Amino acid sequence: MKRIAFILSLLTVSWLSVSAQDIKTALKSMPEKIFPLLSRNNILDFIDFKDSNMKAEVTNNLKGKSEMTELTATSCHIRLTAHSEADISIVNIDGKDLILVTRTYSTDEKKSQTQTYFTLDWQEQKKDTEDPF
Repeated sequence: MKRIAFILSLLTVSWLSVSAQDIKTALKSMPEKIFPLLSRNNILDFIDFKDSNMKAEVTNNLKGKSEMTELTATSCHIRLTAHSEADISIVNIDGKDLILVTRTYSTDEKKSQTQTYFTLDWQEQKKDTEDPF
């Protein structure tokens, strides 16, 4: 009986570790179409720079500067341009891990935001009429 309980607990821990994903893994597998301004190498450089405690600034595809200003286990913040930002987070909704991408666009007078949900393999999820939060 103890052996069965031990095996079940190992299986549970294994399942939890497989289902949980950190933001670095998600970023590394992110398709370039999510942020056409950034190349795959830009994203990998962001992660390497942050891991080395360096300023994570890169030259983007339009020859401007983009910077990852925050990187935690489950989220990051990227300043794409002087007037656009992105927050990428792994969130759990109804027991399912999803990637939430929040894009913020601003001018001196206006600010707008869009939110898009993706599966962990970057398949876009259709948003229900109600925000899950």
